[in-house]
Amino acid sequence: MTGKILLAISAVFISFAAQAQEYGFLAGVHQTTASTDVNGASTDGKFGFKAGLTMGFELAPLMKFRTGAIYNQRHFEVKAGATTVEWNFDYLDVPALFQYNINETFGLFGGLNIGININDRTNIKPSVAVTPDNEANGLIPLVQVGGNFLFEDMIGFDVYYERGLGKIGKDVKDFSTFGANFIYWF
Repeated sequence: MTGKILLAISAVFISFAAQAQEYGFLAGVHQTTASTDVNGASTDGKFGFKAGLTMGFELAPLMKFRTGAIYNQRHFEVKAGATTVEWNFDYLDVPALFQYNINETFGLFGGLNIGININDRTNIKPSVAVTPDNEANGLIPLVQVGGNFLFEDMIGFDVYYERGLGKIGKDVKDFSTFGANFIYWF
């Protein structure tokens, strides 16, 4: 199923890439937090890394559409008593963001981000005989808002907040991310 989704997204990106006015490389760090339905459990966010390609399409003067293919780590811990479960979910994010530039240096953006699960590992400390069902949802929708700073027409910096719509996995909900990205446009 995930293979078919990735193939369809690849086909869309190839057609988008032929029409894009801007291409860029994006790298960033962020912290993902979540809450859980498990009674007596608490969660701790972890720092994650993201990297990928981004594209920009001018819609009107000072307004553009941004998309891309971005590898994104969404990692956090769930603690219940003496047991800690590290949830290490990795996604291929496909953003659909609209950006309005207030001037040539600063813009605001927002939109929808779809995360396609490419890896869902867990690590349980101390190890237990019965492992919880910790599979991540295959697709997760997120809402993202932020600000973009552009310097020398090629170097950009994003600060953003994103919030998940629904659950990221069994017993895990209300996940959100706050982070920053470096973007080099070429």
